[in-house]
Amino acid sequence: MKIKFVLPILFFLFSLNCAAFDPGYTTARGSVFENYTMNKDVSSSTDIGAKTGSACVYNIFGAFTVGNGGVREASLKGDIKKVKAVDYSVSSFFSIYARLCTVARGD
Repeated sequence: MKIKFVLPILFFLFSLNCAAFDPGYTTARGSVFENYTMNKDVSSSTDIGAKTGSACVYNIFGAFTVGNGGVREASLKGDIKKVKAVDYSVSSFFSIYARLCTVARGD
């Protein structure tokens, strides 16, 4: 009888981070909701440019991942010729939906 209750709970706990992205370094992880932006690369100058472009990858239920989240795609969308800084933006909700965006900044 107890097995009927334990298995669904274990399955739920196991699946909490199925639809999640890791931008390449350790961040605080939220099991229910995540929404943060982290800096990846910055030029040596303090000027990061006037233009911004973003490119995103989407994940549904940890099973389907689609999109182009590359720096080149982000720079094309922002009409950026010279990339000066790159950020990552992560959003996720339970194991249902996750989004990882590469944000390129420059001129």
